[in-house]
Amino acid sequence: MRNSPRGYVSAMLFPYGIPVCCETSDITDTIDDTKNPVDQSSIGFSFLNSYGFRLTTTPLGRTMARIVALCDNRNNLKHHSASVTCSSTCFWGRRNSRFCKSDHTTMTQQLPQSDQLDISALSRLFRNKTNSYKYLFFISLITLMKHRNFEVEDCILLDDIEIEMLVTAWYPHVYFKLSFGTQDRIASALQSVPPIDKKQRLLSSAGRDRLRNHLASTDEVHDYRFTRYVPNRILRPFFETEMYRETDHVVDREIPRLAAEHFYDRRPLFRFDNSRKRIFLHPYWIEYLKQHQAIIEGWALWHWADYMQGCNPGIPAVTRKLFPPDKRESLRKQREFWKDVIGETEIRCIYSGKKLSRVYDLDHFLPWRFVAHDQLWNLIPVDSRANSSKSDQIPSEIYIDRLAEIQSDALSIARDSMSDAKWKREVEPYSTDLYIKDVETLDREKLKSAYCRTLRPLMSIAEQQGFQSGWVYK
Repeated sequence: MRNSPRGYVSAMLFPYGIPVCCETSDITDTIDDTKNPVDQSSIGFSFLNSYGFRLTTTPLGRTMARIVALCDNRNNLKHHSASVTCSSTCFWGRRNSRFCKSDHTTMTQQLPQSDQLDISALSRLFRNKTNSYKYLFFISLITLMKHRNFEVEDCILLDDIEIEMLVTAWYPHVYFKLSFGTQDRIASALQSVPPIDKKQRLLSSAGRDRLRNHLASTDEVHDYRFTRYVPNRILRPFFETEMYRETDHVVDREIPRLAAEHFYDRRPLFRFDNSRKRIFLHPYWIEYLKQHQAIIEGWALWHWADYMQGCNPGIPAVTRKLFPPDKRESLRKQREFWKDVIGETEIRCIYSGKKLSRVYDLDHFLPWRFVAHDQLWNLIPVDSRANSSKSDQIPSEIYIDRLAEIQSDALSIARDSMSDAKWKREVEPYSTDLYIKDVETLDREKLKSAYCRTLRPLMSIAEQQGFQSGWVYK
């Protein structure tokens, strides 16, 4: 399997075998479960049902989907022994550091080798980091090269890379309120950007172009000069002998000179022009990155996701908040579930108390922007006016019991009408995410206890992250 480009990517990203949850057309090899004897059906179901959308609509999305699936796979091994705030959220958290070390070594060792380039220097690119700039710079560089079909022999403007860095950071920070670290100024730069018209759809590729133009037209973001020092830090691994134990001041002074003097013999990733406003990539590196685009991109995204998880401990689904899907997943199946329930019993809006008919909204009790999934346990039919008023706010804890009661009624109705196999599929996210046995989901008091035990810490985390909390319908 490793002899093919597809197999090489898979072997690097999934040294323990390919999880069945990656529903991409280019992953069809047999799963190797000899090293990781986890129930494969549960892995696939966990990914497809615990999170509401798949990042599989673009090459970048497919790469992230593979990385996400790997983390879900690893997380399942320790799921039932970890705490509520850690096990289902910290895919690379400190509690899984044993996996982190092993996977980091695997990811580094398996970068495609080259007789003409210093691949070991590339593998050290993200060492000694205190902020997100290296990750964003390199990912943005790859993005710009792809946009130009790798025809970048002339130059790439550092200003263009800087804007692309902010475009990449916008979605996880502005949309999902993720942190980039205490020493990072990306958030400050994004907060200086004027609000964007909410009518503009920014989740699509066209939306990304509109966002790019919006950021480029904002003078304040250029004052941060994110590309003033980070290109020198990117090149430092290529000149470790000369820069050993040197101060940042010396590195910033000497790296441009070294890159220019040794561009054709040492072949660093790029060199600067005389103004230091442009970079010229080495032709050999352009060819290498083009040939191994999927592998290098996956490697960079793995490190980026690892860094972001460390900056956001306890936050749900961090890996799913790094890049936007082309569109949100449909709630058709969820609506069919609640349609059947409403047809069997009277349901009232947990916020307004209004009796619901066939016309209602499906509300994410914990906002989608926080949980990034469409699981039934977090979805509840509500009055459309109440849903509009709530928006992305965190509801008051006074609604938790009522949420659990309606969910209990719905599960009881569903159990009576479903086969054993279908019931097991439907209830698994409840038992997995709420830490409750399948049979206990039919016990109203135990289900209420599970909701309180699970939602209260998550609501507290959401408030700390910046979501407005304590919303009450008036």
